[in-house]
Amino acid sequence: MENYNKNLYGIDWSLYLKMFPGKMRSPTIDRKMEVTMLQRLLDQGIINKEPVTLDPFWRNIVEEEKWGGDWNTYKKHFSGGLWKKIESLNFISTEYRALMMYVSSRTVSETFEKELEKDGCVCQFDEHDRIISIVSKNKLVDVGGKKLGNIAPNKNRKNKKKNEKDDEEDENKEEDKKEDEEDETKEEDWDQSNSVITIERFYDKLKSLIQTHCKRHRLKHSFVLELDQKSRDKEMSNFEMVKHLETISRSVVESEDEDMDVAKAKKFDILMIINSMASGRGYEKTEERMLMALNLECEREESISLRQLEHMIIEQLEE
Repeated sequence: MENYNKNLYGIDWSLYLKMFPGKMRSPTIDRKMEVTMLQRLLDQGIINKEPVTLDPFWRNIVEEEKWGGDWNTYKKHFSGGLWKKIESLNFISTEYRALMMYVSSRTVSETFEKELEKDGCVCQFDEHDRIISIVSKNKLVDVGGKKLGNIAPNKNRKNKKKNEKDDEEDENKEEDKKEDEEDETKEEDWDQSNSVITIERFYDKLKSLIQTHCKRHRLKHSFVLELDQKSRDKEMSNFEMVKHLETISRSVVESEDEDMDVAKAKKFDILMIINSMASGRGYEKTEERMLMALNLECEREESISLRQLEHMIIEQLEE
């Protein structure tokens, strides 16, 4: 694209061409097009102030602005390496670089985290080191703040990550404790003929639903992991089953978006399966939290590796 905006938001974007003077192999994307792609991300952050789902984001831009080629080419180019350059673009202010990382939900390096601290840019991160809120020193950027999973502030985050994660998990448990107790009182009065189920039966049911989904969508995946004998025979109540489902649901949401060429499924589809097993059992607070996760995933369109999902389920049930 020859007519990219050379001074968008007061930034000298021509410096990008000096940083990366080499020619591109792609017949569709050159260095100027890379600049345009980065500018569109920054537009999203400044104007809409929220992360995007990359598939519809690139598809809409390519179609609306009539870029050459297929939108998948641009998505793959960004996910394949362009995003990794953002942190090093020193001709762009720290808060704007952070904003682009926030919009695209990319993992932040420890080096860039220190740069953010040095420049007084206060950020919060999820447990995958993705920025979920930014308040710049000059207040020019003030976005995010919605909590998903475990959040760690940028100060000393790497050195204290394990302890912070434990502390945050304790806080989450305290926050949910009253709601769980409210749900537990309902268990005593919840009259069902099959109020106790073995973990093996539960696993077989969940596995069967996921495998049916794989067959329907022609996903080449078969479950290979099995429960240990102790876990197979263990019984659990309806409430315990729903809590297992909630934990698995949370793990799915917090997992990295899978962009490798492996057997994978949309997180939304997996959460639909999990929610279908939990719904209608009388534990309203727990179901509400699971529904919130489902609604979030409805907007993100992220995927999860089916092999990773299999490990998640086994680890949860064998605890």
